[in-house]
Amino acid sequence: MINVKNPKVQQAIKQIHQAMERKLNILEQTNENILRESRLLSLLVQNPTGRPADFAQQMNAKYDENISADEVVRSFGYLAIKNLEDRAVLVKWALKVAVLFEGAISGNGKKMENLQMACDNCPLKPIFYDKRKRRDKRKGLHERVLAITLFEMYPGLNAHGDKESLMQLGNIYSRYFLFDMLDAVCDAHGFPKHEKSKKSAPKEARPKITYGEAMEKIRQLEATVERTNLMLQDLQNEFDEQLENSKVIELTNFFAQLNSNKYGNILDQLLATRNGVDALRKGGFELPLEINGLLIMVAKLTQFVRDSHINPMVRTDKLLQVKASDIESFEYEGTPFTSRDEQKYVKVLSSGWIYKDKEVMISRPKVREVDEI
Repeated sequence: MINVKNPKVQQAIKQIHQAMERKLNILEQTNENILRESRLLSLLVQNPTGRPADFAQQMNAKYDENISADEVVRSFGYLAIKNLEDRAVLVKWALKVAVLFEGAISGNGKKMENLQMACDNCPLKPIFYDKRKRRDKRKGLHERVLAITLFEMYPGLNAHGDKESLMQLGNIYSRYFLFDMLDAVCDAHGFPKHEKSKKSAPKEARPKITYGEAMEKIRQLEATVERTNLMLQDLQNEFDEQLENSKVIELTNFFAQLNSNKYGNILDQLLATRNGVDALRKGGFELPLEINGLLIMVAKLTQFVRDSHINPMVRTDKLLQVKASDIESFEYEGTPFTSRDEQKYVKVLSSGWIYKDKEVMISRPKVREVDEI
C-alpha cells in the first residue's frame, strides 16, 4: 500500500489533485455517457471476466442506473473493447502497471523508469476508425483504465475526493491526467520526466537567472505548449467522434426500443413475418387480398430497417457451436458452462440485430442449448 504519511507522497497527491482541478475547470458539464462508461470500467477493473448481465446488475444496484446487458455490450463496443479477451488483457496490464506506480510514488527510481516505459507499451492494439488520419478509437483508453485502476487499488490517492471527479473524464482528459500524475511523482522525488509527459513545473520568481537557466526555462515552456497543442488536437478528434457516436446512440436506442419485450420485439416479428410470407408464396399458397395492406406495411417497414443499415446477425433456427468465452454475445438459455473452453450446441431463437455501419450491437441473438444435432 501507499504510505500516505510520507511527505513526498503527500506532495505528489496534492499535485495530482491540483491537476484534476485544472481538468474540471475546463469541463463545462458532466457527460452522462462518459460517466456511465467510467463507472463500467471501474467495475471491469474489479472483475475483468465479468459478464454483461453481471455488470448491468451491479450498475443498477450501485449507481441506481436502469440499464440492460445489451446496453453494457453497446458501451463496451463504443469503447472498442467488446471482446472479453481484449478487456482481460487491458485490465491485466493495468493491474501490473499499478504495482510499478506504488513503487514509484514511494521513491523507487527504477520502478518509475519501468512505469514510464510500461505506459507506452499497452498490449492492446489500436483500432483506427479513420485510417487516413490514423485516428485511433482506443486512444487514451489504456491511460483511462490505468488511472481508474490506481484509484481503485490505492484509496490513499483519493485524499481530496478525486476518484469521483475522475469518473467525469473521457479518454483524452484521462490520458493527460495520467501524464500529470506521473509528473507529480517525478516532481516529488526529483525523477527525470518522460518525454511524453514533460512540462514545466511552476517555480518561484528569481531576480536573476543565468543563460543556461533561461534556455532551460524556454525548453520547458516549449514542451508545455507542445503538450497543450497535442491535447487540444486530441480533444477535437474525441469531440468529433463523440458527436458521431451520439447520433449512433440515438439511432441504436430507437431500434433497441423497437425490439424490446415492452414493444413486442418488433424487429424480430418483422423478420419472422417476412420469412413466413416468403415461405408461403414459395409453396404456392395464395394469400387473401384482405391482408395485402398489412403485407405492404410489413414490406415498407422492412425496407426502412434495411435503409437504416440495421441487419440481423445470424439466421433464425441456425445451429451454432459456442464456447463459454463466446456466450456473452448471446442471450443464452441452457445449463451453465463448466469451463471457458467447454463447447455446446445451441439453436438460434432470435437473430439479434446490429447497426452495420458502426458494428454496434442493438440486441443480442437469443439461443437455447440443444442436446443433439
